[in-house]
Amino acid sequence: MNSLVDAWCALPTRLRIGGWCLWSLSLCVLAAICMPDMAQPESEERLQQRVALRGQWQALRHLVNSVDEHLMATDGARPSFSPLHFQVPQMRLQHWKPTASGGEMALKGQWDAVPQIFSQLALQGMGVSQFSFRVEDAELLLTFQLEQPNDG
Repeated sequence: MNSLVDAWCALPTRLRIGGWCLWSLSLCVLAAICMPDMAQPESEERLQQRVALRGQWQALRHLVNSVDEHLMATDGARPSFSPLHFQVPQMRLQHWKPTASGGEMALKGQWDAVPQIFSQLALQGMGVSQFSFRVEDAELLLTFQLEQPNDG
């Protein structure tokens, strides 16, 4: 091994620089040949993800528009708030601590039900002043500070 290093150091400087440049160039060419094969599937996957996300956004926009139309059609006929309405298969009520203008509600369940909770609270006329979440026993624990808006 030492003989290779000694032979390399014994070469003229120009030859060493030329060898180093040739070696670097060959590695760059090899990398350029290998990279397009790896980069192509990634861009196709990203394109498929974009198409899927665009479809989801269109479905969400349609859903929001239908909810807005439904709210306009009901003309303020809003269901009364009850923490028991949040006992659904994906969420369970942990506790409810009422106050004069709202209360604290804790729910335990899955991430999928979170958007539905906020829309249900809005439909029932409750405002969320604070909320927090944390993972507890492999489930999501949501805590809400709720307020009933003053209409007068």
